[in-house]
Amino acid sequence: MRKQYPELDHISDEKLLAHGNAFCTIRGAALGDQFKKSMGELGTTPKQTSGLLGAAHGLCRS
Repeated sequence: MRKQYPELDHISDEKLLAHGNAFCTIRGAALGDQFKKSMGELGTTPKQTSGLLGAAHGLCRS
């Protein structure tokens, strides 16, 4: 994430990890709610939040 979105350097690793983990565990309609929650709490744009969601799903292990 940090390489693709260096402007997120103001967000702590712990916060990014927490939101990434949330994206890993949530499915279905709850993803939209988590997306909005993450954008609000992290102060990210929709594009940045989509990147976080994509990275989380790419790294999640079922």
